[in-house]
Amino acid sequence: MKKYFKNFVYLMFIKIMKNLFLFTIIYNLFIGFAFAQKKDSDKRSPTYDESYVHKTPEVSPWTVAEMPRSKGALKGSPYISEDFIATKVADSIYLMRYNAFADVFEQYETVGGHVVPFAASNGTKLEIPSLKKTYQFLNFKEKSTVKQGFLVVLYESDNLKLYKKEKINFNRGKAPRTSYDRAFPDEFERQRDVFYYQINQSGIIELPRNKRQFLNLFDEHKREINSFMKENKISLREENDLIRLFRFINQ
Repeated sequence: MKKYFKNFVYLMFIKIMKNLFLFTIIYNLFIGFAFAQKKDSDKRSPTYDESYVHKTPEVSPWTVAEMPRSKGALKGSPYISEDFIATKVADSIYLMRYNAFADVFEQYETVGGHVVPFAASNGTKLEIPSLKKTYQFLNFKEKSTVKQGFLVVLYESDNLKLYKKEKINFNRGKAPRTSYDRAFPDEFERQRDVFYYQINQSGIIELPRNKRQFLNLFDEHKREINSFMKENKISLREENDLIRLFRFINQ
């Protein structure tokens, strides 16, 4: 009787172990298949490569729209302000916002509710009274390349002008390769403003950050400007300091 019982227990143990081994194999195959499907899905998904693009719907060849995102959170914004704000152009008022990533003003059309890019010609000024801010569409030199776009007017007189360029870059995200990897979403990142100047009717050029190079722009008044900068602790990287400095130079 004892021998029979021992054999019975042994056979049951072998059977349980076989079932457990078979279950483990099936489970691992299922997990591997599901993970492979997820990787293929991530590769096909536009989330990390084209999650934010502008397209032209059939409604209008000039309509601006956001491509729907398939998953994940988009960090940041291409806009300096996402709100459409009353903006004065010549004698007209429009509802607009500035897309710094695309360097374009977007206009909201109250009739139809469409958003369209505002067509600006060289020299056009766009004033935003509520922000006490004026943009101007101008030609300017970025390093060795002449570009055209919107600059913020910080200071202007007949023979001396100061501008800044607002910039937002787009950083593409990265999908996780394995379940242990971290996902990085697409991100719009605000960059440091770049300052530009214009003397008389010369071209608009990037303002030097180096003090010696800056002083060489005003060679005849170099000493007075240098003293003013020292006394007032003027930084060539700070907007308010630059406005004070240009007002002093233009006295």
